[in-house]
Amino acid sequence: SVRTTAMASWVEICSRGWGIGFWFFCLLKPAYDLAEAYAWPVMKKHEFDAAEWITLVLVLLFFVVLVGLYFMKRFSKLLIRRSGELTDERRWYIHAMAPLFVPGLILATPRRYIQAWGLVIFIVVISFVIPLAPWEYRGIVDAGVTLALFFAVFWMAWYTVLYAFWGRLPAISPELPPSWSSCADNDNSLAPLSSA
Repeated sequence: SVRTTAMASWVEICSRGWGIGFWFFCLLKPAYDLAEAYAWPVMKKHEFDAAEWITLVLVLLFFVVLVGLYFMKRFSKLLIRRSGELTDERRWYIHAMAPLFVPGLILATPRRYIQAWGLVIFIVVISFVIPLAPWEYRGIVDAGVTLALFFAVFWMAWYTVLYAFWGRLPAISPELPPSWSSCADNDNSLAPLSSA
């Protein structure tokens, strides 16, 4: 069963912190870098023509409404929900691979695998495509990406606080595979740690 943070052992807290903290860093660092290198300089110095203003509005609407308020919110819920499954009875390698486990890159349903790995492929592709765009359009897209990443960090922080202080996990499926029950230590080797 899922244990709340108030009842968690240090193994569970470290494992969840490792998994969620990794994604905090992976989202916050590029958001800051993109804003500083491209988004802010373009917004500050460039004089937009009509086509660029339209592009800016459409890009920001897309990244704020669809990506930030919908996708990143759901993604953050999933990260926190799956982190709640990192309990003492899980095998050591699951704790070690927490950053891969919490978004569903490993030990997930086929649907979650497709979505998680599809996102990874999309990020890799777009990281090669965006630099090919003209400077002003790259700044516009990077402004949208930056906002979406900051939304993700906000949602992750929000659901982390709800879980850490009130034990409230997001009410969504963790999308675990049928084999999940076999990923526990039969010898309960972590049990002494939880009672320490």
